[in-house]
This record gives sequence, C-alpha cells and structure tokens, in this order.
Amino acid sequence: MLTIPDRLTGIDKNPLAGVMGGLFLTILALWTRKKATDVKPSS
Repeated sequence: MLTIPDRLTGIDKNPLAGVMGGLFLTILALWTRKKATDVKPSS
C-alpha cells in the first residue's frame, strides 16, 4: 500500500475525503498508465 501524507488527503479532518482522494489518485494513476501503454511513442 502507498502511504499518502495526511496533509494531502486531509484524512485527519475528514476520513471519507481521504479515502476518496486516495481512490481518485489510484484511478488516475491506472488510467494514465493504461493511456501510456495504449499510445506507444515512436521515438
């Protein structure tokens, strides 16, 4: 598991916001990786 600083997720103030933030970052990372593998750079 990746450890995300509390100040980024705001998990110390709002646990749900922290969970949603982590989920969003995970989906964004997976989507970016899929996008990068789909489009193969020619150079």
